[in-house]
Amino acid sequence: MLFISGAINSSQLGSCLDDRSGHLSKPLYLFRASRCDRACGSAHLRTAQTAVAAANPRIVAGMNTDNLGYDYRWDACHFNDEGRAAILAEVVPAIAMLIEATAPPEGGAVGTD
Repeated sequence: MLFISGAINSSQLGSCLDDRSGHLSKPLYLFRASRCDRACGSAHLRTAQTAVAAANPRIVAGMNTDNLGYDYRWDACHFNDEGRAAILAEVVPAIAMLIEATAPPEGGAVGTD
C-alpha cells in the first residue's frame, strides 16, 4: 500500500483502514521524514519512525527524505521537481521489489489469501 499523507489528502486514511480494503495486510513503505521550514529535521522522530518499522514485519523503513536539503525543496519544506525526481529514483525500485516479493504465485488469484 502506498499512502502519501498531506494536508489536502488526509481524508484517504479512512478507506485505508477499512478491513474490507485488504490494505491492512499489505506491506507499508514508511518514509522517514521530519524536515520542514528551517528546522533540519528531528533525529528523535526519525529514530521513532525507524523503530516502528523494525517492530512490525509489515512495515518497511523507507527513504530518509530529511537527507534532501533546500536545493530539493521549493519552500524549505515541500519538494520541488528535483526533490520529487530524487525520491522517485530511490523509491520506485524499492517499491517494485516489494511488489515482486508480495505478488501471488504464478497463476494465483490476487486477494484470495
